[in-house]
Amino acid sequence: MQQICTALGNHKGCARRACRRRGRCCGRRDEDRYAISFAIFPPCVPIDIDIIETYRMAAVEFLTAVVRQSPERKPDDGGNGG
Repeated sequence: MQQICTALGNHKGCARRACRRRGRCCGRRDEDRYAISFAIFPPCVPIDIDIIETYRMAAVEFLTAVVRQSPERKPDDGGNGG
């Protein structure tokens, strides 16, 4: 989710100095305090179901674009060398 937050520009106005200084989202939630479904979202993303759903959909779009750009993998030839 940090990549998505960076692409959306969240780091530019983030309350965490490290994000602003590094020029990318690098914040993490305390995994002991939050359920894993919320811990994957950086602290700049409010725990609000509508906002989280928006970020989740952005993640799906981002991953779909990455998969489309990846070269198609060919099945392994079984190590025969040809």
